[in-house]
Amino acid sequence: MRKLISIFILLTFIPIFSCSRQESASLRPGNPRDQLKALDHTLDNIDIYRNKKRLIIDSLQAQTHTLTDSIEIWKTLLELSSQYRLLNADSAVIAAQHAIFFSPSSLSADERLHTKLTFIQALSTSGLFYAALTSLDSIHPEHVSPEMKNEYWNTIRMAYSYASSQAQGMDKYVNILQLRQNAAKDSLLKHLPDTDIMYRFLYCSDLVDSSDWQRAEIMLSRFLKEVPVSDNFHGMLAYQLAQAYKKQGNFDEYVNYLAIAAQSDIQANVKEGLALQELARWLYQQGEHERANRYISQSLDDAISGNVRMRTAAISNIASLIEATNRKELKKSHTSMTIYAITSTVLFILTALLAYIFLRSTRRIRANEKKLSSSTKKLEAYIGNFIALCSNYSSRLESLTKLVGRKIAAGQTDDLLKMINSGKINDQDADTFYSLVDKALLDLYPDFVESINTLLEPDKKIELKPGELLNPELRIYVFIRLGITQSTKIAQILQYSVNTVYTYRNRMRNRAIDRDNFEEQVANLGTRVTWIDNLPD
Repeated sequence: MRKLISIFILLTFIPIFSCSRQESASLRPGNPRDQLKALDHTLDNIDIYRNKKRLIIDSLQAQTHTLTDSIEIWKTLLELSSQYRLLNADSAVIAAQHAIFFSPSSLSADERLHTKLTFIQALSTSGLFYAALTSLDSIHPEHVSPEMKNEYWNTIRMAYSYASSQAQGMDKYVNILQLRQNAAKDSLLKHLPDTDIMYRFLYCSDLVDSSDWQRAEIMLSRFLKEVPVSDNFHGMLAYQLAQAYKKQGNFDEYVNYLAIAAQSDIQANVKEGLALQELARWLYQQGEHERANRYISQSLDDAISGNVRMRTAAISNIASLIEATNRKELKKSHTSMTIYAITSTVLFILTALLAYIFLRSTRRIRANEKKLSSSTKKLEAYIGNFIALCSNYSSRLESLTKLVGRKIAAGQTDDLLKMINSGKINDQDADTFYSLVDKALLDLYPDFVESINTLLEPDKKIELKPGELLNPELRIYVFIRLGITQSTKIAQILQYSVNTVYTYRNRMRNRAIDRDNFEEQVANLGTRVTWIDNLPD
């Protein structure tokens, strides 16, 4: 068929489609996506069709061993060759050779010619064109009876069609072979009745070749409905219809009917079909590499397992293109995976870093919360001590007022004056005041005494008397730790004289290890506890 040349024509691009399965007496066209999906489903079940064919062949082979009548053996071998021809060409050649060898002497001339033509058809399908054409040349057309003309011309057409497909790329030889193929086809059309399926196929092929696409579409569509999907002619008619749509630029229908033809080839166990490999090439050109790879792999497997030599070279060329593309895509995929791995690693490192920063910030926040909680508690204690001190002075003032009032009312002013001059009242108030102050200061700096002793000479450390919280020197330096460094302010707070404060400060400096920096060291002792300084950053 001249349409075999179209396998090697570069096609233009269309969208890629995928499809669903439909099996009936004939496959009806639909959305290309659906037809491709249906083809995929058919490929998934290819073993079912192969096994059905194998059962038929096994039955015929068994018969050749059990039959005793030579005529029946001959007929069985011819049928076996016919069944093998589209499934395994070499086995078809062997079966036809056996049919020739076991041909009874009682066969008529037409029966002997039929046997020889069966053998030539098997040789053509197997790609053994020299042997096939040599055998054809040994047959003289004038000796062929009218009853055998159709088979004779069809065998010649088939042989030259396969040979021209094998010679693709060598235009000189292809032209010669196609001229002889067309001559045989014209002779065949003259002898076939117009109701014969072969006549209809060849006639429609001529319509497609002559660009009479409208008539070709109408007739091919009608004939398709009359031929079962499992018949080889169904795939052949669908393939011609695909070519008609392709030449008109209707690529949706082109893909549709290629898929239908491929499904028919699979169900009919045709391993020399063109539809699947052409569809693979088309899909490859559209970038549908995964599906194209599956289709071309199946086509190549069919050609090799069926020993269809004329198809193997062409399919191998397409397969090599697809494989090269797959290698590029695989390399690209490896590159993408490498980039992805590097990116993932970087992101992982960044995530780990952010997690570390987050955890550290969380710990810092918690530490600040603890500081704030501690400062709040100390502030509350400080305020409580301050309120207690104020309350104490208020009570003492109220008691003193009552006492003064009673003394004056009783005319005991001299006794009142003596009490004031004796200092007993002031001493009691001072003791109470210092006790409250010491408690408040030690609530703020519970380890102040131990801390300040680390700054003093070993033999000059402060030792408090039993029951004593702070002595005057420590009390003064607690206020220095609080940031109150002016002696006048300290004197006012503690009700000391300024000279007393100076004296105590000098006395403490003289006991220090580092006299020049002693007070600065005291100011930096421990953690700052003033509530405003302990707020989180």
